Amino acid sequence: MSKPVETKARALLILGMHRSGTSAVTRVVNLLGAKIGDRLVPPGYDNPSGFWENATAVEINEQLLRDLGRTWYDMREMPDDWMETAAAAKALDLARKFIRRDLGGSRFCALKDPRICLTVPLWIKAFESLKFEVDCLFVVRDPREVVESLHRRNDWPRSPLYLMWVQYLLEAEAATRGHHRVMVSYDQMLDDWRTCAERVAKELHLAWPVKPDDAATAIDAYLDRDQRHHRADDKMEADSDEMPALVRSLHGACLKTAADKSGWNTIAGLRSNFRKAAELYAERVDTVLTEKWSAEARAQTAESQLAEHESMEQVLQQVTQASRDALEVRLARLDERAANVEKLVQSESAERAARWSDQASLIAGMQESRQDVRALDGRILRHQEALQAVEARLQRQYALLNTVLLRLEQVAGDRLVDRISDLAGKADDIREKVDAIRGAEVQTLRLDLENSNARLAGVLGSTSWRLTRPLRWISVHLLRRAPADE
Repeated sequence: MSKPVETKARALLILGMHRSGTSAVTRVVNLLGAKIGDRLVPPGYDNPSGFWENATAVEINEQLLRDLGRTWYDMREMPDDWMETAAAAKALDLARKFIRRDLGGSRFCALKDPRICLTVPLWIKAFESLKFEVDCLFVVRDPREVVESLHRRNDWPRSPLYLMWVQYLLEAEAATRGHHRVMVSYDQMLDDWRTCAERVAKELHLAWPVKPDDAATAIDAYLDRDQRHHRADDKMEADSDEMPALVRSLHGACLKTAADKSGWNTIAGLRSNFRKAAELYAERVDTVLTEKWSAEARAQTAESQLAEHESMEQVLQQVTQASRDALEVRLARLDERAANVEKLVQSESAERAARWSDQASLIAGMQESRQDVRALDGRILRHQEALQAVEARLQRQYALLNTVLLRLEQVAGDRLVDRISDLAGKADDIREKVDAIRGAEVQTLRLDLENSNARLAGVLGSTSWRLTRPLRWISVHLLRRAPADE
């Protein structure tokens, strides 16, 4: 068989009642290459593997149903001529913008939201207006399993859920006549997804962008049969008499359509019979539902007010507790800061006392140094005076010796001269000794002076001398200031 040639962009609408396996089928189609967009509804507790629904499409459907006075769990037919309403026009504009933005760049895309069963005419019109060729893939599941799943999840009574199952399928079937469409069952997809994918491609005349062999590993890993919580078993078979005859007939026609395509006319005939019967109770159902929703709205308002009152009390309690906690934290911080300040004050007091003690010691040392300098000055003066006295005595002795020599030369002869020469030599020795003694004393005095000058320079260059400069200034200019004349 030759491979189909794709000439136009293709859009595949996946149609089926809630809890019918549309999520699993959509993920398989996505792994086979269909683009579904990036903004998806996140997984939930009731479907941890993901819904694979585009959140924007869900929002458009919800708003449209709300504007038409319907809900996704409504069991009534859509209003007559609803596609001509302002609500539909607004939704159509939003749908086109969504397709251009999220799906427009793809040659093959898929869109799944069970609500599309009710709004499918709008989506077909939106895609076709953007030059997409629209195909429809129906997914059907045993209505007993669907009803049981919704009953367990939402705690709804079972009987009306059968009517909802019928409503979804019949609305979608009527809206897709004249388009390429195919039906598969949830069991077929779980049991043999390859055969199922080949049949869908064949009947819709499309080629999967990703070959099934290339996607097999990912699809086999995704289709976890253990996640199927509700399966028609012996108990459900025993309860099958409770399933309405119309539901049983429609389910049988769907299984036949999923097997050999021969059940579409049967489904269409069932819809005709269903609409005739619906005319008998539609007005009454509208009234009952209106009263029911009004009562539910009042109950929800009362519950919300009660919850708001309770929540306000909880908020007040939380605020009070939060205020207490915040106050305790602030008090603890203040205590900590007070302790730190006290430690800082004690530390600064100790440092200040240490500085005053150092200054007192420095002043005492300076006073001792001054006394030492004064004593040294006195010693130097005394040594200078002694040296002057020695020099004066030496000068007198020299003068006396010269006088004696002159007299001896005059009186005595050569012997006296020799004797005098010896005496002169001894006088020279005495003079040298005196000079040596004088030099030693001068050297000692110089060393003492140098040491005193070094100590004085050390004091003047020390940090303590600089720090006490204000004290010296006060001592000189204030404390020693002459008293004012009275």
